[in-house]
Amino acid sequence: MRLMNLNMGLSILKFLSVFLSAHLLHFGCKAQDLDASKSLPTKNPNPGLTSPVSSPSGAAIRLIVPYSPGTGIDLIARAVGTELSRVKKQAVVVENHQGASGNIGATIVAKALPDGLTLMVNAKTFALTPLLYKNVTYDPVSDFSPITLAAYGTSILVTHPKSGFSDLKGFIQAAKSQPGALTYSSAGLGTSQHITMELLKDSAKIDVMHVPYKGSSGALNDLLGGQVSISLVPVHVVMSHINSGRLVPLAVASPKRHPKAPLVATFSEQGIEGADADIWYGFWGPKGMSSPLVKSLSTEIKAILMSSQVKDALEKQGLDVSTSSPEELQTIVTKEIKSVSRIIEKNKISVN
Repeated sequence: MRLMNLNMGLSILKFLSVFLSAHLLHFGCKAQDLDASKSLPTKNPNPGLTSPVSSPSGAAIRLIVPYSPGTGIDLIARAVGTELSRVKKQAVVVENHQGASGNIGATIVAKALPDGLTLMVNAKTFALTPLLYKNVTYDPVSDFSPITLAAYGTSILVTHPKSGFSDLKGFIQAAKSQPGALTYSSAGLGTSQHITMELLKDSAKIDVMHVPYKGSSGALNDLLGGQVSISLVPVHVVMSHINSGRLVPLAVASPKRHPKAPLVATFSEQGIEGADADIWYGFWGPKGMSSPLVKSLSTEIKAILMSSQVKDALEKQGLDVSTSSPEELQTIVTKEIKSVSRIIEKNKISVN
């Protein structure tokens, strides 16, 4: 009887071991599937890089993207997330929480524990939320732990081929001759497109009507259909439409020409100063993260971004990889707030 009970006990333990192993394997595969991107590198470019400071063992890292899939933020998150999972030997799950110009996703991170298990990739608009939203529950400077700058992205001012103008000078002349008649689309109130266009209007002294959409796809689709006059569109999104002749480039919204569009002049080259506005991207965690943890994550993420595979993959999408220290990223945020506050106050731009 004792021998029978012992054999039965061993059988149960064996069953439980197989059951748990299968489920753990299943969980790991699903977490990886959520994070993987077929268009991004799968080979580990940093086989010797290890994590000196780890998050709680075995727990998945949530990488929050406050915008929709396919945006520059999303591309960066998925490229880095895949390799960060290899470095830290933890699942990294990319989560898209779009809405309210990125406020929904940022709020999730602001309320998270500072244990390194919840991180965020965000962009320039993140710095502007306190100036645009009256009910924002977080401060982009004091409620987050900056980790590193990730990249810069350039947008191109484009128009429909049937708009009646084919260069920036022609657009400005048309806008001045018809105040308020021309329109520009954006991904929403308070987005970088919106703010940059207001800077252009201020610099060129023109009146163009803003048509905000709930996301970038609608803003682009109506431009392609000729329902709006112009729009600022990221290089990685717009180049195929320029090359196919469906859109006409007017100017590059950056201090220098972009290598993917070398024939398109900048605003300043065409006599418009103060409207250059590259989009910058970075990584953050919740406030209160320990200095060793921030330093560790910064080192790991910078090494991944600068690896040839990830760097090349992002640059093919029109993103110029650039990293920084946590302190330098914080400075970028504070300078951005200062530089655009004037135009926001002057035009009384508010989302709610």
